[in-house]
Amino acid sequence: MAILNYQDMMKALGYTKPQQKHQLIYDAWAKEPIVWYFPQGDLDFIIQSLSLDQVENEAIKHAHSVILDDTTLYQIMSFIQAITIQKAHPSDWLANQAPQITHPILSTSVIQLIAILSLIPLAKKDYQDRAISDEHMMFNLNHLKGYIKNYRIKHQKVGIELYGWTTYLASLGLIHLGYLHFMHHQYNDPFIFYRHKTTSSVLAIAKEGLSVRKDGQFNGVNKVFDLRNITTLEIENNKIMAYPVHPKGFIQTDPISIRLEDYECILKPGDVVIDFHIPTRSNYSISGIKHSFEEAISFFRNHYKDYDYQAFWCTSWLYSPQIESLISKEESNILQVARQGYRLPATPGAESLYSFVFQTENPDFKTIHPKTSLESSVIDYVQQGHTINAGCYLYFIDDIHLFGKMPYLTDVRS
Repeated sequence: MAILNYQDMMKALGYTKPQQKHQLIYDAWAKEPIVWYFPQGDLDFIIQSLSLDQVENEAIKHAHSVILDDTTLYQIMSFIQAITIQKAHPSDWLANQAPQITHPILSTSVIQLIAILSLIPLAKKDYQDRAISDEHMMFNLNHLKGYIKNYRIKHQKVGIELYGWTTYLASLGLIHLGYLHFMHHQYNDPFIFYRHKTTSSVLAIAKEGLSVRKDGQFNGVNKVFDLRNITTLEIENNKIMAYPVHPKGFIQTDPISIRLEDYECILKPGDVVIDFHIPTRSNYSISGIKHSFEEAISFFRNHYKDYDYQAFWCTSWLYSPQIESLISKEESNILQVARQGYRLPATPGAESLYSFVFQTENPDFKTIHPKTSLESSVIDYVQQGHTINAGCYLYFIDDIHLFGKMPYLTDVRS
């Protein structure tokens, strides 16, 4: 069959801002036999496992049949598998945008749904190769079907909500261990971590070219622009001069110089980490998090031996660089857990915190009567002219025995 060229493939997907990685994956994909891996047996398994209504089931079966007979759509679906799960990973964020494919028979929303479902057979095979229990597969599928059912409730047609997030679920990537959810993740934040060879202390430095506000956060987050400097990183004579990041989550004012012979690089962009998520009603305490981390270390070392995981990673308002200004109770679990990790500035603004605290991303502080100390603190802090953003949180696996002892803040005075 004639293969769609790169430009036509991007146009068919509706990707108006393709990334360089798309081109690289396309070039590799186009050299191989074009296969859309979605056997009939896996289609039957998915329909049975999701327990959807007949409307969804018939739409999925019909779409599967149409794609097998349509050479152009078959190629497109094959490429979606490649950029999402075969030659990349959902955490590469190459396929977060739902494909906007127009077709004379299938609706765009049904094609989006079948694109998500087509990740399951590949992930299921990977589970079998890694000897991962089926309970983790069903955990993901049970979550996935909710996004399918909710789509039809909201739109009165077949499709799926939150395309980017459901690529994780369809790739069976969410693993529940202890009190947390864990996922494989490619670390892409613009910070490099080093560990001192003698003291074992950990240091994060910023990559070059970052626009930093006077408060040490990324310039422009929350639409606040207050440029302090642009970061630099220079390597010369076995030394690195760069801007360090305070473990509480802000890029510091002055660059420092370290000797490479004294440090080991332990994490850089492109490395893999273990992403964790905090479900509702989890045991969010020092003991609960440590227990969950320990379970995850055992699981990933057993089933993902081909990856050299160095750290746990999460981005959340719980790890905001401003969290100490919002919570004053020293015994607070939120505060105590936040202080265990090495925090970094992150680009998400205050919306997720507002959603959790006020149940809306755009609270009107003039009309809110605070009922909790956290509500009062957030309102006061913002009305004083401050801004709140999420933070990125790293905890290194080699330091798991120190969880609860604030290892990254031990030698920090401010």
